[in-house]
Amino acid sequence: MSQRFTTRTPVETPLAMQTSSSNHIPLSAPQWPQKPSLCNLPAELRLEICNHLLSANNIPCSYGYTGPISPSANKDHKIQLPPRPPHRHALLFVSKQFSAEYRQCYFERTTFFLRVDRDNAFSTVPELDRHQKRTRASVGVPNFWRAPDALLRSLRHCTLYIELGDIASAHQSRHSVALNKRDSRNKLKAFGSLSEIRAQDAIFDTAIISSILLLLPHMQQLRTVQLVWDTSTESYTRAWGNSTKWNWETMGEVFVDCLKRKGMRRIVVKVGDRFGHDMWKGKWDDGEWKGTHEKIEGARTIV
Repeated sequence: MSQRFTTRTPVETPLAMQTSSSNHIPLSAPQWPQKPSLCNLPAELRLEICNHLLSANNIPCSYGYTGPISPSANKDHKIQLPPRPPHRHALLFVSKQFSAEYRQCYFERTTFFLRVDRDNAFSTVPELDRHQKRTRASVGVPNFWRAPDALLRSLRHCTLYIELGDIASAHQSRHSVALNKRDSRNKLKAFGSLSEIRAQDAIFDTAIISSILLLLPHMQQLRTVQLVWDTSTESYTRAWGNSTKWNWETMGEVFVDCLKRKGMRRIVVKVGDRFGHDMWKGKWDDGEWKGTHEKIEGARTIV
């Protein structure tokens, strides 16, 4: 299982947070056309200027989102967060045209790491929680990270990492994998019957898969993505894992098809754990998708 960490929601993600009234942003056309202006330069040069400015201001090329960190959580866990000065993107206010080009450069060079784990999954998708006697459907786009809506719609490149096994094994999970931690000796007694186990597992799997399928179309400008379903758990055994429906057909293939229809450039979809995985990676080239499917079992690679 991957090492867990908590990522601070970055202070310097202002392109989705910093908004201003359009009345305060001047039009792209200069007031005095005869004088030198950024707007008189070719678009390629303006974009190159934006890239140089982003680099010169040390704007990071990657961000990680797991969810907001509350002050109380920092105090309880004694997390020392180093002070970081906020980055100001004053070029957003040069003109409407230059603002749009600056945002384009920012998102084209930035990769976002979005993690879905037990800390943000249950509050976003209540159907995963066994304490919900009557499963109620989630409302709206499942924003696990409470990130600005404009950010999700503007992403170009991201890694979407779903700790499926970690979520399923949480104490409040309705999935039967959680019984390994709660009461592994009384699995059937806890659920009542084998059919009830399968029914609860099906509710869990359908809920988490549906939430991701609902999220992806909202990322309207996404061009490259790495989607990872990590099925490993703390007390995971391969024999117990074989009883789940966490396989390529249910967790991988459906997302490859979905992403291909989305107009992507590059796709990586991976399903598995430390014992092995299935992975498909490909790119759009010459009007068609070219990719390979790799299956690894232990030390063996099956292409």
